[in-house]
Amino acid sequence: MIPKAPKADAIGEEEVSRSILDHVPAMIWVTAADGRCTYVNSAWSRFTGQGAREALGDGWLDAVHPADRAAAERVFVDANAGRAPYQLDFRLRAASGDYRWVTDAGSPRFAEDGAFLGYVGSVVDIHDRHEAEHRFRALTNFVPAFVWFASQDGELHYLNDRWYAYSGQTPEEALPNGWTASVHPEDLPGVLVAWEETRARRQGYAVECRFRRRDGMYRWYLVRADPIGADGNEPLAWIGNSIDIHDLKLAEERQCLLINELNHRVKNTLATVQALAAQILQASPDVDSFREGFEDRLISLGQAHDLLTAARWAGARLSDVVERAVAPWRGAEIEADGPVVWLDPAQALSISMALHELATNAAKYGALSDGPGRLHIHWHVQLGDAGEVLRLRWKECGGPPVAPPSRRGFGSRLLERGLGRELQGTVVLQFPPDGVECVITCPLRLTSEPASAA
Repeated sequence: MIPKAPKADAIGEEEVSRSILDHVPAMIWVTAADGRCTYVNSAWSRFTGQGAREALGDGWLDAVHPADRAAAERVFVDANAGRAPYQLDFRLRAASGDYRWVTDAGSPRFAEDGAFLGYVGSVVDIHDRHEAEHRFRALTNFVPAFVWFASQDGELHYLNDRWYAYSGQTPEEALPNGWTASVHPEDLPGVLVAWEETRARRQGYAVECRFRRRDGMYRWYLVRADPIGADGNEPLAWIGNSIDIHDLKLAEERQCLLINELNHRVKNTLATVQALAAQILQASPDVDSFREGFEDRLISLGQAHDLLTAARWAGARLSDVVERAVAPWRGAEIEADGPVVWLDPAQALSISMALHELATNAAKYGALSDGPGRLHIHWHVQLGDAGEVLRLRWKECGGPPVAPPSRRGFGSRLLERGLGRELQGTVVLQFPPDGVECVITCPLRLTSEPASAA
């Protein structure tokens, strides 16, 4: 209770004070120096349903939500011990039995001689505002983006939980301007300039930058901001969001790379076709021979392209290249064996063309032409001075007797010169009587399966 003075005029003043306090819409309370409640106004009783005497002492705690009671009591006890002002939000039971959020603020009272008298404070119903803030936070945290609010001068006063989970920052570290520590150093100057210019123009903006994740990795984000509210032409605040565009950014970079690579490959393919046409034309006695040879090699080139396309042009297995080359003669006695070897696109095309040339020649004149001919294709990998080296051996036997050609034709030149140059290796073509033998040696540029072919 507020201490009573014996004088009549003092009693009258106390009654006036109580009357005034009972008409205040806020809940008012007073404590003694020992922290025990001595007075609550009628607004407390109307809100909680407690009688005035029920709330005195520690009785007011009975109206506090059980989950909040310990914290509310601890904050008050600590403040009372330190004679310091305090403010705390907690849930208070209303007369209906429902709990509503309130904010409780108290200040210490002192006598003229400095003696501590206790506290005077107020409790205000903030339930509707608290629920609105809760819904607002839930909404901003549901959005798959960083959501933020900034004051008129550009200093941030709110970031949703997604930012803290991503960056590892705390609100104390991120606000008002600490968020800039998470921007990639190369991007920060541009971001700050854009933010300053957009506030000067009082217009929205969009900028791309990289934010550091809590594990140290940077990801690309699209940052947007727009002014909200206005006092004349001056925005009252700013709202913004940052959307993860990292995968899209990488896809755009890869698309650009692929377009450049496609352009390069088309030029190389056209150069290959042009060279084939020129060389076959030179070696062909008539148009029909030219057409047959040209079409045959274009088909082989197309099959090699199909194989690479299936692997997204990341490379091809040598075993698949060999199988495609001898596929038209599956009924013949063909042995192919060797370890798993990955060829890059250029190697796959070159070796595919070489094997097709050898197989075509074998079908016309060698082991695949007639009789009990056999073909053995074996490869292995050995360690060279500069890394792994592929050694592939093509060996025919059991076919018609073989004699060295009187002159090197197009096929021989393609194998020994063109293939060796393209593979940066060697091609040795021999014609022993029992069957043609070709040994291809080249450095391997892929030592394992490329990720994009998986």
